[in-house]
Amino acid sequence: MRKNAKSLFVTIIILVLLSVDPLYSQNITNTITNTMEGNSVKERFGLPTYSSEIINEYSAEDKIVLPFVYNGFIYTFSLNRKRPLWRFFIGGDLENPFVLNGKRLFFFDIYNRLYSVNLADGKLMWIRDVNDEIIGQPFIVKNKIVIATQKGNILAFSEADGKLIMQYDTEREIAGGINFYNNLMIIAFKEGLIEAYNIYTGKKVWQFANTGFISVKPVVNKGKLFFGTWDNNFYSLDVKEGKLVWVNYVGSEVSRDFLVFKNSIVLFLSGGEILSLNKQNGVIEWVKYFKGIDFDYNYFGGIDKFYVFIPELIAYDPNNGSMVFAYRERTYKLYEDMLFDMMVEGKHFIDEKEREKLLRDKYFVVNNYPILPPVKSDDLAYYVGDDSNLYVYDIKKDFFILKYKLE
Repeated sequence: MRKNAKSLFVTIIILVLLSVDPLYSQNITNTITNTMEGNSVKERFGLPTYSSEIINEYSAEDKIVLPFVYNGFIYTFSLNRKRPLWRFFIGGDLENPFVLNGKRLFFFDIYNRLYSVNLADGKLMWIRDVNDEIIGQPFIVKNKIVIATQKGNILAFSEADGKLIMQYDTEREIAGGINFYNNLMIIAFKEGLIEAYNIYTGKKVWQFANTGFISVKPVVNKGKLFFGTWDNNFYSLDVKEGKLVWVNYVGSEVSRDFLVFKNSIVLFLSGGEILSLNKQNGVIEWVKYFKGIDFDYNYFGGIDKFYVFIPELIAYDPNNGSMVFAYRERTYKLYEDMLFDMMVEGKHFIDEKEREKLLRDKYFVVNNYPILPPVKSDDLAYYVGDDSNLYVYDIKKDFFILKYKLE
């Protein structure tokens, strides 16, 4: 009976999420919302309330706006005019607690309140309490904001006005958030269980259980679901059916985010170890060790490379583990090529002052660690370093296009 009841609740949340039956969805929305809404955040919980602080006025020139977290605030930064626009206090340095959708930015704070703000000026559109620790990055599905919590709740809010549409308690701890793939919602639980539900029918499509603890959110890529466990194993499942494709022993617990490429999967393990698996069969292809390095936020993936801060930025080939370039050498070579081209083209002579400016503002060397995981946005990766500079890296050009000192 308990199993049937849980299956029914999963069906309800997914039907509401996709708005399959508008009338039925509205009835549920009214019931849940009336019990959740009422007094303001400040009145109900005695928590401080905040608003955005304008740093620079928004302009029509601001086509590329980058959100990031720094020093307890969420910032927005205009890449076009190279200046911050506004900031909003969230109480701590949370790991990528936001999702951007058009002109709206959605994020949560350390008090587990979910916000919707105008991207241009930070104007608060709505705020909702969650009352449980939010984990993972918010998802946008069918004009709804979907979040997961530490205790196993999945909640869907209206993107337009923040009304709570549905809340479902899985009664298990969720590992790092949830995934969506085509018509499936995939939930990984810390206890080692993974379940997939059809978002149109609400029925459970498959379930996979293993004996290892899961602490890192799985990755869905090209029809496969990849995940690692604390019993030192790494798995590949067919995401449509949940069938095991392969499993391999990797010799260490998988407790850090991993990177999935076209032909390989790169794992960052304890003791400065990097290990690569063949994506098709899970066979270990190469292993590298970095003495005195502990992998945390000091790496990110590119198109056909991955990058490691040691603290100098080094690019590696995921297929064989070979070094592609050290950024210090690369940027200096580009600087020399630029000087040579200017000489050949007969352009004006660059004096010492201009050279210093070029080396400081364009051909600079990076020797700092990110304080939070780098954010990926289209062809850009960006982060705040431990020197309080915002760095923006163009992945296609393999070149830093910005270094900006934050106050």
